[in-house]
Amino acid sequence: MLTECDEVEDQNCAGLDEKAEPLNPYELVGAYKIRCEFEKLEPLYSVLAQLQDINLRESYARRPFFKLKGTQLNESHVEVLEEIFKHVQFEYLNLENTNLSDESVIALCEMMEFYESCTELCLARNVRIHERGWKAVARLVRKTPCLKWLDLRCVQLNDTDVQSLSHAVRSQAMSCRAEMNKFWKSQMANQRLRLKDCTSSDSAMDVASNQEATNEAQTPCPTSESAPYVSQLPYEGLRGIHLGGIGLRDMALSRLINCIRLSSICDLRLNNNRLGPTDAVFLIPLLRYGASLRYLDLGRNRLEDDGCKVIANALASTAFAVSSANQQAPIGLSRLDLSENQLTDASMIFLGRAIPCCARLTCLQLSGNPKLGCSGLHNLQAGLIRCRRLKRLGLADCGIQSVGAVALAEVLVDKPRRLSLINLSDNWIDAAGLLALARCLSCIDRSVRLLGLRRNPARMKSSAVNGNDRLLNSVARLATT
Repeated sequence: MLTECDEVEDQNCAGLDEKAEPLNPYELVGAYKIRCEFEKLEPLYSVLAQLQDINLRESYARRPFFKLKGTQLNESHVEVLEEIFKHVQFEYLNLENTNLSDESVIALCEMMEFYESCTELCLARNVRIHERGWKAVARLVRKTPCLKWLDLRCVQLNDTDVQSLSHAVRSQAMSCRAEMNKFWKSQMANQRLRLKDCTSSDSAMDVASNQEATNEAQTPCPTSESAPYVSQLPYEGLRGIHLGGIGLRDMALSRLINCIRLSSICDLRLNNNRLGPTDAVFLIPLLRYGASLRYLDLGRNRLEDDGCKVIANALASTAFAVSSANQQAPIGLSRLDLSENQLTDASMIFLGRAIPCCARLTCLQLSGNPKLGCSGLHNLQAGLIRCRRLKRLGLADCGIQSVGAVALAEVLVDKPRRLSLINLSDNWIDAAGLLALARCLSCIDRSVRLLGLRRNPARMKSSAVNGNDRLLNSVARLATT
């Protein structure tokens, strides 16, 4: 328990810290070394190398990153990091594979909550963190509205840990939304007071001047007047979360999706979680009602055709308007990753109907589905033609042959078209397909990059190697100009 003398001393120290001059790199390194010497630790080279580039006398702004990936940290190392966090804030803090324990994470989260040390946090591949540590992380999410990105790849999360994290995400979103509403209400109240003061000060003017002043007061404020308020805006909360490779399935996934749907998260990565067709049903509320969702990564799962059908039907029947006359840009999903999900040509019928409904879709990843084939690309062709904003298409190792290449060429020549990058690695495209692509690229008036044509099994096993090489070189030359 603190005594009165201790409280006075803490207040004096706080006052000295506020008046102290910002540190240069040498002073910052010296402070870190002194703390290490006090804790009887050897200073970490990775920390020293990064501190030498930080000069707080130039700017107090957040530094872009602080990377400790692969550095083995114990509890004492984490305690010493407080000497850095009390002086410097960062955008991205990378603690991937740093052997953190529950005690280390608890101490780290307390520091980051107090100093608001980062806006993006990576704790991936720290398998020694268990229930107590994840409770501390959940508290950090709930209490730190400046945290925008959380990377928890390949960690050990049980159902209880996922539930704590889900509630923290929802709680943070609700508090950030309340702060945002409070901010805009105060701004509107201040604006009304200013208009009232202007009206009362102009009461002595003549009728013509008063009428002119009233008209000016009723006109909407120009955009430039809102610039001073941008820096005062409250934090929006968590914008992205990476939960790849944690075995997230069944009811734990359902609880998480229900909380994410009510948050401001726009980037959700659930790759390599062995999600099956039944797990795709839990994604329906997010896909239908999550207007803020922009990027969904479902790669390296086991959704199969049934799961893809569920996802496609949800995307085709969203409960929000993806575009309207009052919106400057459409809303909804912009990137969808369905690579390595054991998809066949049957699921492409439903996906071809869904992607035109995603008015914002710019990237579609279908690589690693070898049973998709030419018929799958043919089923998807009509949807690709109607999806005008699509820029990147991943079709590597999809069993595409010459017929599929011809269908793809028909998509490319259709105008207007933004498609500019296509991955065709590890497909069996022979001379006829290469010729169709070459003629297509020579007819269009924009730059299109076709990746992976040299990684073509048909070319490697063809007897007419020289002819294929000439066609391949022609396509490559057209694709890079």
